[in-house]
Amino acid sequence: MKKLHPKLDSIQEEKLSIFRDMVLEKNKVMNLTAITEEDKFYLKHFVDSTKILSFVELKGRVLDLGTGAGFPGIPLAILCPDTEFFLIDSLRKRIRFLEEVVQRLELTNVSLLHARAEDAGRGELRESFDAVVTRALAPLPLLLEYCIPFLKTGANLYAYKGIKLDEELKESKNALHQLKVKVEKVYIYTLGDEEHRILSAKKTKSTPKLYPRRPDEIKKAPL
Repeated sequence: MKKLHPKLDSIQEEKLSIFRDMVLEKNKVMNLTAITEEDKFYLKHFVDSTKILSFVELKGRVLDLGTGAGFPGIPLAILCPDTEFFLIDSLRKRIRFLEEVVQRLELTNVSLLHARAEDAGRGELRESFDAVVTRALAPLPLLLEYCIPFLKTGANLYAYKGIKLDEELKESKNALHQLKVKVEKVYIYTLGDEEHRILSAKKTKSTPKLYPRRPDEIKKAPL
């Protein structure tokens, strides 16, 4: 982490350590992560979550959709205190845990919401974010329909993906067209002995009112 983020200070370092401890303690009673070894935890959760900062600057209002145990949103919020982060998850008990994290770490730049993406994307949060980040949420055709409605026109989705991204992009041509999205860049990096990717995709026009569709429609007939 220090090599990746040379400006990491002692307070941020302490907050990351406390967050790690809170996740592992809660993991004893709630399934949050299968990664419990300290080195692997830092590598696969903290280094991976914050690697995006090597490629882009996150500013304004950033949404972490399907945040789960708080990745990548919480580590990014710790490292980017001047950026506003909004974390959404469909499981209430995960949001309750993250409420404890936000309070303990005194993260004044983090807001939390228990909601399904399909519902929140039609409400007051629609087209209100400067960026969306998401990690291990869904296959790309579904992911685009979940995420794009939240973005302002001209804003970017940053989707953390693996080596199958090229295949997912081929399957997402219609979704990209229907949702008015342009693939800008794919950032490739190595994590341990694994190759990872972050897709950068820009929203070029306002999202048609049809999207996002109902959950059953999205899953039965992905764009």
